[in-house]
Amino acid sequence: MMTSALLAVSAVMVCADPWSGLLAGLSVARQHRLPLIVDLRDPWSLQVAKMRLSPPPTRALVRGIERRIFQRAGAIVLNTEAARAAYVEAY
Repeated sequence: MMTSALLAVSAVMVCADPWSGLLAGLSVARQHRLPLIVDLRDPWSLQVAKMRLSPPPTRALVRGIERRIFQRAGAIVLNTEAARAAYVEAY
């Protein structure tokens, strides 16, 4: 298995949806001690219509995972200024 040093990798970038990619990216970034760049495209936990369909324990889990990813991310890309403002307020 090649290491990130052999490949001259300087960061891990993940585009989400699907959200499972964020967890994989988080794991790879930690394992190789690389910055994590997250491109959410659309909001995740702040997308009210989708979150309303999930039971409360799932909503809490999603928010916890999202918080952990945001804490670890070196950069976060969002699709609108309104989404950026909402996430700044939330976290």
